[in-house]
Order: sequence, then C-alpha cells, then structure tokens
Amino acid sequence: MKTRFLRRILAALSIAAACCVPSYAIDAQLLIASYKADQSGLWLASKGRAAAYVPSVSNDAQVHAYVWQRFKQLFPAPYSNLVKEFEVASDGLGNITAYSGLSNKQFGAWVLGIDPADVFPGGQLDKAELDASLIHEFGHILFQRVGQMQHSRRAFAALKTPGYQREVQIARQSCQTFFTFDACAEPDSYLYHYMYAYWQPMLTAWVQSGQTQMARKTFLNNHRQGFVSGYAATHPVEDMVETFTAFVLRPMPQDVSLSARKIQFFYQYPEMVQLRAHIRANL
Repeated sequence: MKTRFLRRILAALSIAAACCVPSYAIDAQLLIASYKADQSGLWLASKGRAAAYVPSVSNDAQVHAYVWQRFKQLFPAPYSNLVKEFEVASDGLGNITAYSGLSNKQFGAWVLGIDPADVFPGGQLDKAELDASLIHEFGHILFQRVGQMQHSRRAFAALKTPGYQREVQIARQSCQTFFTFDACAEPDSYLYHYMYAYWQPMLTAWVQSGQTQMARKTFLNNHRQGFVSGYAATHPVEDMVETFTAFVLRPMPQDVSLSARKIQFFYQYPEMVQLRAHIRANL
C-alpha cells in the first residue's frame, strides 16, 4: 500500500509553492536589503533596488534589526541558526508578507525574507502578523532542512548552470519517498509521515484542482473542513506548515474533524511539543 502511494506522489509533488523559494528567485525589483545573519546580529551585504518605491518603514534598518531579533527570540538556536541570510523585500502592503528558501551560497543554509510594509502597516508593529508569519516560515525550515529532506549536493554545485536541471532530475528519479522543492523527503521525516497520513485520499483531486480555477474552487469546497486555512490547500507542504502554525498558536483541539486531527498530529512528537512550549513562552 505504501509503495503504491509513493508511486502516485513522486511526480505530483515536484511543484514548488511560492512561499518557499530560493533567495535568488525573488524579483530583484522587490529587494531592499540583504544581510548576513547569525546569532549575534546582522551585517549589511547589499542594498536592493526597491528602496525608493516602498513605504518608508521598509527602509528602516532598526525595523530590519527588530524583525531579525524577534526571529531569534522565538525559535531555539539549533534551528534558527540554520538561517544565514536575512532579506528585506517589499511589494507594498498586501500580497507577500514573508518567504524562506535555501541559500545559494552555503549548502544547507537558509534565507529568511520579510516585507516590513505588511508587519509594520502604517509604521505600527502588527505583532500578531509578524509572529504568525515567522512561525510559518520557521515551519518550512524545520520540516525541509537537511536531515528531514535529502538535498542534492551535486545540484547545489551546479546551481545557476545549465547542468542544474539535469542534476535535479537525477535526484528526482532516485527518490523513493516524494520529491518537492527540489529535494527528497527522508523516509522517517515529519513531512513524509504527515503526507502519508493525510494526503493519500485527496492527492489526485488536489493535483487535478490545479488545472483550472473552477477545479481548485471545487477542491476547496469539498475539503474545506480538512484545512486550517485556505492557503493550506494550495500545496501539501503549505498544509503542513500552516497546520504547524495553528498547532503553535491555538489550544489543542478536542474535536475529531480532519483539520483537528492534523493539529493533533504534532502532539505525538516530544520535539514538537517542546518547540511549541518554547515559542509560546516568547509570544
């Protein structure tokens, strides 16, 4: 049964969601500043092109530093230290609030990006929006980091060359679990267990729903009770990350709905319960 499931999802899950993209894929017109980052602070690496076209708060270096320190405060160092680059980008109020992705400079390192226009609307901090956005992006890092996903060193070495797609295809063909975001899920990863538990019955419908707006609307209507948010239905990985965010921010649900069972999934893992306690203590 598990083998049949694997064969069904190998091709379907090679789709990357917009939230979690490599830093170099972000539109250069949106970038305000790029920083090198570590536990002690930020160092400006380069300035982007967007500074003259966005709300003034987006250009405030103190705002950038505050967001970074908030990230370090919320999440334990063994995980947050995976982020080596911090970016500030803006498309104005609305649309992109935050993003994350693997670094193109250091294998296994991550980039975190934020749009201050969305988390400081009108120049005032929206703490709930900032924290929820950071928890969501942290979920991507947590569940897609090296150790949870097999990231190809050969593909990383070929990044930005004509050979990159060939190396990705080789990695995809050798993957025995599922392949998404250009990486293969480890057999005992949280992501694979979540996928196998909750996505088997509706995988085909989800893949087909991506073909037309009407099909996606039908999929959402048929499965609305199974997702903690509308965005969760856009991709299986986004479903897990949005559900993780709900796991952290909401009380443990007591009902037996599918969305409740998804939240309850995380309570079976002591590491997840400890992370939840750590994050909530700093909210």
